[in-house]
Amino acid sequence: MRISRRLVVVAIASALCAGPSAAQSIEALSFGAGLMDQGLWEGGEAAAFNLRVEMPWRGMLLLEPGLVFARGNLPGEGGATLLVPELQAQLQLPLGGAAAYLGAGMGMALAWRAEENGGFAADPAPSIGAGVRIDYGGLLGFVIDGRLRGSGLDFDDRTRELTVGVRLRR
Repeated sequence: MRISRRLVVVAIASALCAGPSAAQSIEALSFGAGLMDQGLWEGGEAAAFNLRVEMPWRGMLLLEPGLVFARGNLPGEGGATLLVPELQAQLQLPLGGAAAYLGAGMGMALAWRAEENGGFAADPAPSIGAGVRIDYGGLLGFVIDGRLRGSGLDFDDRTRELTVGVRLRR
């Protein structure tokens, strides 16, 4: 499936620029970094970076839109860049100064490679995730997050991701 880069940029910008009512419901923003192990790199690992927003939904449920970026080298084939905008619904269990969570969601895996290695590809990216959010006091906190993500609805090409991040509360 061929999708223009301009369409991808417009879609991502639209998703990240929600209206004022959505901004008022933001509870926290987190920035994370870690490792991604993925079939795109044929079993290799790549640095992964994420930006995620926590939005309370109902009771212990929350919505977490986010963006994941990773870049790795394909053995003998050069580099590949992966960008995944996603939305995950999560069940969060408060545990004193921390909260454990379990979630599931959907995104779009956008991969850029050299033309001779497949070029640009866009695939649905279902995900499951689990982690813990730790309050450090006031506005600062930390998050430890693990995700398993498929590339395609059948989880044919999977990624595993483990990140640690800083969490800024409103």
